Amino acid sequence: EPLTGSSVEGYDVEPKQLVIPPHEHRYVTIFFAPTAMDAFKALFEATVEDGTEKTTNRLAFDLFGEGTLPHVTVVEPTARDDAGGLVLTYPRTLVGKRAT
Repeated sequence: EPLTGSSVEGYDVEPKQLVIPPHEHRYVTIFFAPTAMDAFKALFEATVEDGTEKTTNRLAFDLFGEGTLPHVTVVEPTARDDAGGLVLTYPRTLVGKRAT
C-alpha cells in the first residue's frame, strides 16, 4: 500500500511514496541534515491504505538527532608545540591587507 513521507526540519525520506506488495518488503532512506546546533525530533509513519486491523495497519517510530559543530582535521602542516598543539605560522599582515 502507499507509503508517503514529507520533509520535516532536519529530516528527509526517500522515496516519498512507495507501494509495498503483500508479503514483500521495501527499503526507505531517512536523511538527517541538521540546520542548527539543536535537538531534532520527527515521527516516521507508514500506514496500510484501507487497513482495518488497528494492530497491523500502521508502523510508527520516533526519530531523534542532534546537530553538532563540524569537526576539522588538519592534515598539513604537521608541526606541533611541546604540549602537542598544532603550530600554524602566518606571515605578518597589516590590518586591512591580505596575504596569500
